[in-house]
Amino acid sequence: MNNEYLLNNYYKTLRCKYNIENSIITYSDIYYRYPYIFNSLFPINKKLCYKLSALSNIYVDHIVFIDKILENTKLNTEYIIEKYLLGNYLIKELSYGYNKKSDFWNYFENFNKEYFHAILNENNIKNNHNKVFTKKMYFDICAGKASLSKLFVLSMAIENNNIEDFREINKMLDYFNIYIQLLDDFKDIKEDLDSNQFNYYTYAALQHIKSNDNNEILKCYLESFFYEHVKDMATSLNKCNDIYMKYKTKIPYFQGMIDEQFKIIKIINHSFRL
Repeated sequence: MNNEYLLNNYYKTLRCKYNIENSIITYSDIYYRYPYIFNSLFPINKKLCYKLSALSNIYVDHIVFIDKILENTKLNTEYIIEKYLLGNYLIKELSYGYNKKSDFWNYFENFNKEYFHAILNENNIKNNHNKVFTKKMYFDICAGKASLSKLFVLSMAIENNNIEDFREINKMLDYFNIYIQLLDDFKDIKEDLDSNQFNYYTYAALQHIKSNDNNEILKCYLESFFYEHVKDMATSLNKCNDIYMKYKTKIPYFQGMIDEQFKIIKIINHSFRL
């Protein structure tokens, strides 16, 4: 399904059928298109596709909700995560769609570990400015925060007995998710600083000037780390595109998503004459 109108109609039907009209995922959201856009590569029957798409929307909604709690609540982070893990445990125990030895559960556990390590590390950096914060740690956070969004693409791959291709798609989506988080952090620089939220580049600026003055941190970021930030965005998107080109005919709708992002990079480069 390459047509935007058809895709929107598909999800309109989906939301009515599964009563998820109150989803916080909007029509313009990247994850709104998951996992249906991979149906050409991992074809499944329509009924199952509806179900997985609905579950994907609900699951991502829940993750975004947890993120919002972690950003604003005074509750202990480990306590919230513990309760969420118990919920996942119940889901796992009540799910009979996959054999206990299925690859699904290995990925399920790994995706959850990536997600929780990401939000814990992000929270630790927010609360302790003396910690070492490397670019690799930052990229792991960027990929990990969106790792659970891949779960239902995995489901489609398992239904097709095609884990081999999923391994490549998994890497492709990691690069894409890193890019998306880099872009979000780029757009929210000032707001994040005001809420004591640091990305790798603003944290590097903080360490460079040894000052907690947000205006000084922002100035240092713009002078010394801005170009690196934009360059890393482009690099991640290009790595994603390199893998995508191997599957171009199988997931054609993803091309539109990538093209949208390359346009954004071009606008940024043009606006700041990079």
